[in-house]
Amino acid sequence: MFAKVLAVLMVLTSVASAADKVTVGVSALPAGMGNPYTTGGFPGIDFHGSIFDGLAELSEDSTLKPALALSWEAKDNLTWIFKLRPDVKFANGAAFSAKTVEAVYAILSTEQAKAWSMVREVRNIESVKALDALTVEVRTHTSDLMLPARFAALKMIEPESWARLGPEGFAKQPIGTGPYIVKSWANQQVDLTANPYAWRKPKVPTLTIRAVPETSARLAGLQAGALDVALNMGPEDISALEEFGGRVHTYPQSGVMGLSFILVKQTPFSDKRVRQAMTYAVNRQAIVDTIFAGKAKVASQPGPSPAFGHDPTLKAYPYDPDKARALLAAAGFAKGFAFSADVMLVNSTDASLWQAVKADLMKVGVDLTINAVPFARYNQGLYSGNWTGEAFGMNYGSLPALDPMVGFQYHSCLWLKPWICDAAQTDLIKRITSDFDRAKRESLTRELMRITYEDPIGIYLYEVTRFDGLGPRVATYRSPFGYTAYHDISLKAEKH
Repeated sequence: MFAKVLAVLMVLTSVASAADKVTVGVSALPAGMGNPYTTGGFPGIDFHGSIFDGLAELSEDSTLKPALALSWEAKDNLTWIFKLRPDVKFANGAAFSAKTVEAVYAILSTEQAKAWSMVREVRNIESVKALDALTVEVRTHTSDLMLPARFAALKMIEPESWARLGPEGFAKQPIGTGPYIVKSWANQQVDLTANPYAWRKPKVPTLTIRAVPETSARLAGLQAGALDVALNMGPEDISALEEFGGRVHTYPQSGVMGLSFILVKQTPFSDKRVRQAMTYAVNRQAIVDTIFAGKAKVASQPGPSPAFGHDPTLKAYPYDPDKARALLAAAGFAKGFAFSADVMLVNSTDASLWQAVKADLMKVGVDLTINAVPFARYNQGLYSGNWTGEAFGMNYGSLPALDPMVGFQYHSCLWLKPWICDAAQTDLIKRITSDFDRAKRESLTRELMRITYEDPIGIYLYEVTRFDGLGPRVATYRSPFGYTAYHDISLKAEKH
């Protein structure tokens, strides 16, 4: 391991000491490079905010605030009107306007775009029309209360550059309205410089983003001064960072990590009492305190605290192994049972988490076999139903709209290869997603939270928290819900 870290440090040759430069280490750069539509999640979420903006953006208090759009309102249940920010230019000097939004929708309506993950954010859109230079009308097929929040994730590109270069060429020379513009790509590194036309100027004129896959190497980069910021660190790195004057920035990622039960086949989990027993059996507070340094929150429901429709009246099941044993006995499993679960072990924290779950379940007679599977194999289960075991690790997500229905689209009969197909719950999900009355939608979402609290569809372990490492030079840093605010990164004044 030391040799690997040393090798990485030798690659990080330019020490981030210049007052006009900030260097960020990420786990990976997006395979689609500067095409912001190929992926809306990791690793694009760690990179694209340096170049692009959306019409709106999430703030730390989970509210939606203006970005390229100054305001939005619903004309009726199927029509939204967006008023755009005036005098915004792309990094090449071209004007941003309502025609830009039209063009982006046209791009995402092409046959090629069907392979890109961001197309899901526009699949309910019927049309996008520029009413004037700064006014956009968006019509949807069905009512969509969360549409403005979806536009927070939909990045705006410079259409003429896209048309001239094509998707592949644009990916190498991306042009947005964000704080930086790409200067060069090389050796898993992107060098960027301040966008001269940015509507909000970056506080540091030069940015370098490096792919440093190993967490230990990113930590070493911070210690050596080769990195100023290291994304996606672990709670185990907190003390090491503080020893040399660094710190960890923590924040919720608006998801719930859990162990999801496969309920479309007959297993012990077919009995509601067994599903309840699983939650009582796991000491989730101990997991939060020991593995996550007390920085996370025990989950009570599959909708995280910042998300729309989270029910704050639902308290997390207590750790009660005796009650778990009693429920198992009542369900006919007094001697316990064995099962296996497919999980991804991305880092040492994941390994510790699932070992802790395994140990707690063993105390009530349930023998969990952990199947560590790579991302590609996990996706086979997700999209083809080809699971190895009777359960799997699952992040019940809510981004980009802070809407729990983002995660629940998987947990119903609506999914391509469902692992749970409850007709009543599916009907409720349909009612929630089609309701345009905010208060009613919130009430219905909380009803679903209560149903899945009383009758769990998995073990809701903890609300996902992200840990970013900051070096001693970093003065200010924000990353609401995983969207790094690159324009707000600043460095401390150098002492002379």
